Amino acid sequence: MGVYIDGDQLLDDAVNLENKIKDSKFIPLLSGSILSVKDNFCVQNCRSSAGSKILENYISPYDAAVVEKLRAHQSLILGKNNMDEFGMGSSGLNSAYKAAINPWSVNHEYALSAGGSSGASAAAVAANLCHGAIGSDTGGSIRQPASFTGILCNPLSLPIIASLILLSLL
Repeated sequence: MGVYIDGDQLLDDAVNLENKIKDSKFIPLLSGSILSVKDNFCVQNCRSSAGSKILENYISPYDAAVVEKLRAHQSLILGKNNMDEFGMGSSGLNSAYKAAINPWSVNHEYALSAGGSSGASAAAVAANLCHGAIGSDTGGSIRQPASFTGILCNPLSLPIIASLILLSLL
């Protein structure tokens, strides 16, 4: 599935969540959901390479905003999903690491593409490795992998995210 999985951190988070649930009457909707994130989103103390050898040793000192929100809702972050290098690709085959292979291709002579730069995120969900995954999309990188792997996607926030990214670059 991924570029990086921190099993110790996942286990610690799960134990902490179990204790919170025992002590609380309010349980957020996403509590205990096991999610993974595309490698262009930072996860604290986790390698964030954006699918590139250039960043292979970068360890993020912070969580991306989306990861902070997922953690606030008591989601468990399984790990990071591989991606086309810097999101440049429409097949999931252009990573500096390994290709994102469609889990539906196990009985085929040739591996099928998981599609798009978020292909590994879609493949992780389709292979039931996690309940959901966070990807990014500016030209089909969520929609194409979802259609290739037979899962659902929600790219509804694209105009808002694209605007924030554009504004942050100015």
